[in-house]
Amino acid sequence: MKYRKMVSLLMAGVMAAGMLAGCGSGSGSGADTQTQAPAGTAQGESGSQAAAGEEEVTLHLFGPGLLSTVGENGSIDLISGLEMPGYQVIVDRWNELHPNVKLVIEAQPWDNWQAAIQTAVLSGDVDIIMHGASLADLDEPLEPYLAKEPELLDQIYTVAQRRTDATGDMSVMTSTGMSYAMNPMMCILDKQIFDHYGLELPDASWTWADLVELGKKMTGTDPVTGEPTWGIRMTQTDSVGNRYFNYQMIASAYDAKAFFYGKTLQECSADLTGEKTTKVFQTIADIAGCLSPDVREGINVSKTISAENQFAIQWEQDPFNRYNEIKACGGEDRFVLMTMPAIEEGDLKGSPSLFMGDHNMSICNTSKNKEWAWEFLKFMVTDEVVTDWVIGCMQLPNNRDGMNRVKDQMGEKFSAPMVTALEKSPVGFSNSTNDYFNNVSFGSVTADTGNAIGEILMGNMKAEEAGPYIQKNIDEYLQSKK
Repeated sequence: MKYRKMVSLLMAGVMAAGMLAGCGSGSGSGADTQTQAPAGTAQGESGSQAAAGEEEVTLHLFGPGLLSTVGENGSIDLISGLEMPGYQVIVDRWNELHPNVKLVIEAQPWDNWQAAIQTAVLSGDVDIIMHGASLADLDEPLEPYLAKEPELLDQIYTVAQRRTDATGDMSVMTSTGMSYAMNPMMCILDKQIFDHYGLELPDASWTWADLVELGKKMTGTDPVTGEPTWGIRMTQTDSVGNRYFNYQMIASAYDAKAFFYGKTLQECSADLTGEKTTKVFQTIADIAGCLSPDVREGINVSKTISAENQFAIQWEQDPFNRYNEIKACGGEDRFVLMTMPAIEEGDLKGSPSLFMGDHNMSICNTSKNKEWAWEFLKFMVTDEVVTDWVIGCMQLPNNRDGMNRVKDQMGEKFSAPMVTALEKSPVGFSNSTNDYFNNVSFGSVTADTGNAIGEILMGNMKAEEAGPYIQKNIDEYLQSKK
């Protein structure tokens, strides 16, 4: 695995720097029933965590994410009618294993969540930041912890990573959090529409050019039903901040690297004016001709898969929910899940050009209980009860054994593309600072990219104009930092 190789290199650097490697359990589900505190911190400190086994410890969790979505006592999915278990399941299981370590969970809404976390860290006692991996300056790097328990990487698919100048070197990725629930971007193909137009379904080797060609052929009037159909539904055109998902995926397919990292922000640079980048925006312009007017305009239309579906090809995160929607409308034989078009150039050729969303947790760098916080992060990705809770919440677990249970639940047809997406996800695609897109360190690049995509979709900006527009703002931002 590409990720494991990279982490091994990072671990080697950590150990070479003289970081002490303590002993860890690598606790699999249910195997660890200890009530004793961990032996020491990642830096080899003893502190309060190395005290007697019955010492009472309190872990404070703060932030949004899956816990806030389902609530303490659970919720009902409005589409499928399925009940999602509340996070009390997690609390009960943790209390069973570690009765002397109390969990205090302050689940926050998504509105203004980043500011809320920053305020809580500054004014309170936060040990674990829920969905905090993107707040790299507040996170404890996980490399020292992973170095102690490398076997953990064999059980999971990925660790959330970011670039940050808080480590003194933005040229390397830092593991900032643990992903416990995964949401790879997946395509949903309507076989009925394909059949009506006399077209074959693509296989996993398809390209963005293939997608555009198919989309053009199925934008029009269905030859069988006489109803209008649209070849493509692009995801999240209603959100300026999230339109970059589309840019990032296509850029990775063409190996259109735009961001170049030095140790500090002052040493970093970006170039969105190259031939490959222009090709990305041209592909988006081509896709625009296959979109319905409401999607093109960014109106928040229903994304639910139904028997009245008019989109031949669409892509979405949250594939588990899409599967449940397919079941709810009796569409198991009609709809097909497919990995995103393949990367065509570069070292990652052949991997799907996807965006990997996740729910994650990070250790707050001001925590006084970092070792116990690390135990909780491991617990969230290895414990069987937690894994079942994640699946019950209609999410994909960051756990290989857990995905076997997903396979048993939904069958090979729908689970296999999801497993492929998790297994072949390129390194760094679950973060916000990769070679193809950056929404952390280059000022307003997220909004600028989202605005440019919106203007292209509406026909108000040419593909060759988008890169220079974004580049101008990046250059001004970087100049202001010198």
